[in-house]
Amino acid sequence: HHHLGTHQICVIVRAYPGQANLLPITLLSLTQQSYQGTDITLSLFVVNTDPKDYLESNFMYTAAADINKRSGYNDVTVIDGSFHKKAPKKGAYGYDVTDEVLNTLLADDSTCTHFLFTNGDNFYIRNFVEQIRPSILKGKQLIAWDFLSHQYLEKNSYNVIKVKIGIGEVDLGSVLVDRRAIQGKSPHIKFLPNGIRRNIFASDFHFFKEIYGHVGEENVSIIHQVLFAHQ
Repeated sequence: HHHLGTHQICVIVRAYPGQANLLPITLLSLTQQSYQGTDITLSLFVVNTDPKDYLESNFMYTAAADINKRSGYNDVTVIDGSFHKKAPKKGAYGYDVTDEVLNTLLADDSTCTHFLFTNGDNFYIRNFVEQIRPSILKGKQLIAWDFLSHQYLEKNSYNVIKVKIGIGEVDLGSVLVDRRAIQGKSPHIKFLPNGIRRNIFASDFHFFKEIYGHVGEENVSIIHQVLFAHQ
C-alpha cells in the first residue's frame, strides 16, 4: 500500500449490481487523478446497498481488482456481503448502510481524516483533488463543489447545479467532510439519525446542513467548479 498522506480521504462508494458496468468508471475517475503529490491520498471502500441482492459481491471484486492493478496500489477495498448483519432497508436508499460503513471507518484505528460519500455512477474529473486541495490544506471542514446532474431537472439533459446547502442543490457526491466535523457532536452525525427520514432524498442535505451549522461559515469552502457528473 502506498504511504498514506497526511490527509487521507476515505471514499464510501455505494453501489448495486445494476451498476456493474458503471462502477469501474467511478473508481477509475477517483484513482487516476492528475494530482501526484503525497500529502493527500484516497482510499475507496465499495459497498453493495441493494435491499435484495446485497450479498452479491463479485461485481465489486472484479472492478476493484482491475482498478488496483492499474494503479499499482490497493486503493479500493471491497466491503463484501459478510459485512451486512441484515438486509439494507427498502426505502432507505443505502443511507442505512452508509451509516454502518461510516461507523466502522470512524473506529479509533482508522486513518481517515476526511470523508467523501458517493454513488457507483458518479464520475469525477481528473483534477478533482487538485481543485479541493487548497481548501483541505487550509483546514476547511466542509468543502462543496458544483456538479452536472440529470436528476433534478428535465430528464435527458445535463444541467450544472451550483452547489448550495439546500435540498436539490447539494448532492451526496459533491461534499467533502472533515472527520472532526462528523465527530464534533456526540453521538456523531449520521444520515439517518432516527431510522428513516420522511423525505429520504433529503438525507444528504440534512447531514451536510447539520455539519454546516456545527462547523460555522468560516470552516466551509464552496468551490464553483464542476467536479463531477452523474452518469
